[in-house]
Amino acid sequence: MEKEFVGTCASCRKQIYCNNGFLEGIIQENHTLICFSCQDKTKEADPL
Repeated sequence: MEKEFVGTCASCRKQIYCNNGFLEGIIQENHTLICFSCQDKTKEADPL
């Protein structure tokens, strides 16, 4: 398994990695990274 550091979450500063080609987070429209946990919190706080 290959794991490569990509950056840190713009919200909580958690380290985000690319794990075998799978990004462990989201690239936002403003080109910042956000982890899945913070993405879930954002969805809960601001439902469509």
